[in-house]
Amino acid sequence: MPLYVVATDFQSWHQVVFNNGQLRSAIAGSIAIPTLFKPVSYANHLLVDGGVVNPLPLDQADIDTDFLIGIDVNGDPSEGITKTDHRALDIWFGSAQIMMHSLTAHMMAAYPPDVYVRPHVADFGALEYWRAREIISRGDADKERFKRILDRKIEDYIAERIPVTGSK
Repeated sequence: MPLYVVATDFQSWHQVVFNNGQLRSAIAGSIAIPTLFKPVSYANHLLVDGGVVNPLPLDQADIDTDFLIGIDVNGDPSEGITKTDHRALDIWFGSAQIMMHSLTAHMMAAYPPDVYVRPHVADFGALEYWRAREIISRGDADKERFKRILDRKIEDYIAERIPVTGSK
């Protein structure tokens, strides 16, 4: 199964995509959240989180696919919309989420997914890794909904009731 790892080259401000070779450093760079994790030097790039330039890389996922699936874990403002006691870190992460939301909207317009899911993870902080079991548990309902939507799309495609919009 092909794997495309999207990172951001901090020096050129561009997306860098890795899909072969030693991927450990590419993956480490692709999740190096600025100011929280050290950037990774790899393949003549200084890599930071790929979400800086492309938080939902549908352009990469659309390569030679039958179905284009987008799963957006950025969250939404609904949970904290009435909050007024924001700390500096809340503002920093919230601003980053706003930018990622805007980039995702543009990517979805350019590469509309056949199936799009946005799990309900808004009440989990970006750094609350210790809550992994809660996050996974919360995702179970979304996982079941995703399976039903995908099953329906596949059945409709097989029965030739709908065309698939991804690359063929």
